[in-house]
This record gives sequence, C-alpha cells and structure tokens, in this order.
Amino acid sequence: MALFSFEISEVVYQHESELLEMQKNQGTFYHMWWSCKEAQRYWRRIKKWLEEITAEQIEMKPEFFLLGISYRQFPKNIKYIILSCHIITAARLSYAQCWKQPDIPTEEMTIQNIANCVEMDKQTQALKDKESSEYYKSCC
Repeated sequence: MALFSFEISEVVYQHESELLEMQKNQGTFYHMWWSCKEAQRYWRRIKKWLEEITAEQIEMKPEFFLLGISYRQFPKNIKYIILSCHIITAARLSYAQCWKQPDIPTEEMTIQNIANCVEMDKQTQALKDKESSEYYKSCC
C-alpha cells in the first residue's frame, strides 16, 4: 500500500509541475501574441491571406508576423504590400485591439483595419504629392 501512495504522489507532483510550467508561459507576451493556440489560428489565417494575395510562400515565424523582420528577399511590390504597410500592420492592430478578449479578431475587423491602413496610405501619398501607392491601385 505504501508503494501505491508513493506512486500517486509522484503522479500528482508531475501534474502540478506541468501546470506550473504552463502558467509561467501563459501570461507572457510571447504566449499571448504567438504560442497560444488561438493566436496561432489567427496568424495562420493572416499567412493564408498573404499567400493568396502575393502568390508567395510565407514562413510561419514570429519575427515576421510580430516584428516585420524577414530574412527572405521579396520583390519590391510584394514587400511593400506585406511589410511596409497594410496587411501585417492591420493584423497586429486588430490583434492588439482584442488581446484581452477570449476570441481572436474577426475577419471583418481585420479587413476593416486593412482598409483603414490603405486609406491612410492614400492620404499620405496625397500629402506628399505622389500618385496612389501600388497597393492601393491593386486592391481598390
């Protein structure tokens, strides 16, 4: 009987240590913005959109989606679409607006933020007396 109670306490201890380890990671920036299952689902959706729009393969890396750092050379127009402005910026903005909520941002919210970023880019180009950006011409 003593051996049996020892085995139970060992299993309980292992389970508690796993829970503690999970709780340590759960509140971190990295977990909230990247490693959480819901966050991964959101970033996979953004990745799918980017791949459909650009016809380029996008790596699923946090430095790309969260910081805009890419080790790969994209053509200039695609780099502008992905990194410089609208899609990644709007995706981060949407996620930041909902990060304390239990659900990820809706597609409608993200699309609205992309449209807002496009409009801001158009106004910025007008202030600089330039024609509309390539992105605005292609999507609107």
